[in-house]
Amino acid sequence: MKSLFFLIVLILVGDLSHAQTQEEMMATLAHRAASIECLSCQFTQQKSMAILESPTTAEGYMSYNSPDKVHWEYTSPYPFALVVDGEKITKITNGTEEDLDVKSTRMYMGVVNVFKSITTGKNLFDKSKFDIDIHDAGESWEVIMRPKKNSIKRMFAMLTIFFEKADNVISELEIIGANGDKTSLRFIDVRINE
Repeated sequence: MKSLFFLIVLILVGDLSHAQTQEEMMATLAHRAASIECLSCQFTQQKSMAILESPTTAEGYMSYNSPDKVHWEYTSPYPFALVVDGEKITKITNGTEEDLDVKSTRMYMGVVNVFKSITTGKNLFDKSKFDIDIHDAGESWEVIMRPKKNSIKRMFAMLTIFFEKADNVISELEIIGANGDKTSLRFIDVRINE
């Protein structure tokens, strides 16, 4: 009986220390993200869809400037860019600019807002919106976020974000869409506050 009691206590203490570690990690990652005024990087993107035989790959670069400017540009396989300046979204295709109606581009704004949260730390670990679990993945922290709200579930079923332990900066993002499609983004040569 004492052995069973001791085992239960160990499990409970283990769960509490795990929860505390997760809370501490969320605070550390959010604090680091909040210190970012600007960020630029290159990225590679791989998208897997049920209707495609093999994944598609794209490359590009992005930049973020606080509080709400994002430039997301694909350089291959074809040029395409989205520029967000507050509530204004501009799509650039083959050198032609088109202002998009924010209301009709809810998906774009949803993705941009998620990325801004990841970059700035603002509402990054909002437990009213997400179930969050953090794992030690060797040289990085793996943060799994599952949406609770239907409005977010319509955009994606799960986000997995990898933050490098060395500097607590995002290195990879995986998005599982509501339809099961998977998009993986790997961030390269991340420059912060330069």
